[in-house]
Amino acid sequence: MPNNEPTSLTLDFQDAGGLSVPTPLPEAVEAAIFSDQSRGSPTPEEIAAIVREHLYDLVDLSLRIAGYEVAMKSGLHPLTGRPSRTDKGRQANRHRATELWKEATCLRLAQYDVYDRAFGIPARRRFQAVVEKLADPAAEKAPPVQRDLF
Repeated sequence: MPNNEPTSLTLDFQDAGGLSVPTPLPEAVEAAIFSDQSRGSPTPEEIAAIVREHLYDLVDLSLRIAGYEVAMKSGLHPLTGRPSRTDKGRQANRHRATELWKEATCLRLAQYDVYDRAFGIPARRRFQAVVEKLADPAAEKAPPVQRDLF
């Protein structure tokens, strides 16, 4: 069984503790998921950069999904948050929010699947817990912006 325990690198995220950078699975390195096969294994710094970018993407997606859920219930415009003046407009907003929610949810699942294949399920679970904490719409404070994450 491959060792996909965290490396010594840790990404520090405010209000989420540290996220240890996992070691890629050997089969992910062999499949050249991270870089050109001729270069060999990616460096820990390259892995940290990949994890950081993946985190940004997934926090953004999770926040958008939460916004779409609000729009689906309220009938607000899913992209602007503006209310509609008519029932027909609110119904159209709900429909658009539902379509955007489906698309974003599928994309989020696909991104978690990529993380699974690169680092393994235990590493993805640790990563997902950090994403969920950072993107929690029920948090008492405002959701983080990029400059708050590092």
